[in-house]
Amino acid sequence: MRQACLNASIGAVTRRVLIVDDHPGFRAQARELLAAAGYEVVGEATDGESGGRATRLARSAVGDLVMELDRPLLPEELRASLARALGDPSLDLLHAREGQERWVDPDGRPASLPATGSGQRAGTATVVEREGQPLAALIHDPALDQGLVRAAAAAAGMTIENERGRGASPA
Repeated sequence: MRQACLNASIGAVTRRVLIVDDHPGFRAQARELLAAAGYEVVGEATDGESGGRATRLARSAVGDLVMELDRPLLPEELRASLARALGDPSLDLLHAREGQERWVDPDGRPASLPATGSGQRAGTATVVEREGQPLAALIHDPALDQGLVRAAAAAAGMTIENERGRGASPA
């Protein structure tokens, strides 16, 4: 008996890879080539064991972040929690001014997002949005696992939205 074949589309599937190699130059080159080919590089490691361990620890850290964000936080506490969860002490948090194309730091001072293509050592901006409106931007190390950054950004978005509802956000 012949089975019917269904034609179905599931849309674009993101191809994610973890680069594991003991040579930093090779990892950097592989990252560029894979990104150019449409792959999402979710992390790097020097060996398989450390790659698996790093992935498990990072996922756990984002889970801890969600639990930590269950209470009201001052803007600097939110930034510190995100930096700790993502393992990026240089992480900055900017807030969007409602209804404007402006960004401010946690103290309300004007700030700007890093320029696109401003170099490997420059920070990368991940914009936190709700219903198409920007709430904040995480300025972080471009080498971070983008899936984890998005998960942390989603958690931060809920916190920022809740704080705005209470009237406690700098934006």
